[in-house]
Amino acid sequence: MKIPPPADLQAQQFALLLHAGVPPTEAIQLFMDVTDAAELNAALQVWTKARLVRGALRDLRGKAWEKMTTDEMIDEGLQQHYRQLAFTLDNLHYFEAAASDRQKLDAALTALEAKKAGTAGQGNGLDEFMELIRKNKIKPAATPLPRPN
Repeated sequence: MKIPPPADLQAQQFALLLHAGVPPTEAIQLFMDVTDAAELNAALQVWTKARLVRGALRDLRGKAWEKMTTDEMIDEGLQQHYRQLAFTLDNLHYFEAAASDRQKLDAALTALEAKKAGTAGQGNGLDEFMELIRKNKIKPAATPLPRPN
């Protein structure tokens, strides 16, 4: 079966779902009834590479990927990752999730809480201290500490 590319409005809606963090395999099923794995894969290939979808994603990002600076690419990649994590938290019920999915939910929750707290990507105090020692920025005390009696 030949999969047609999305029409203009479909491409915009599909791109919006992808940008919002919805997995492509879930997003595409909102537009077509695909049950066969090969057909799903074919539809994903056509739709995710469609010119109209790529253009809609560019419009949502505000700039073409290839015209972004490295910092802009990193920022966009991180923001997309956070949107995907948020989608996962919103769409999997913790108590109905399998154990492996609960681990994913816990990891997503930890990452998103750190993002909201402004501590994402920052190590803890011990990690920072050990990094300073490793880089010889500080030297451990040469004198042994006294032993407690």
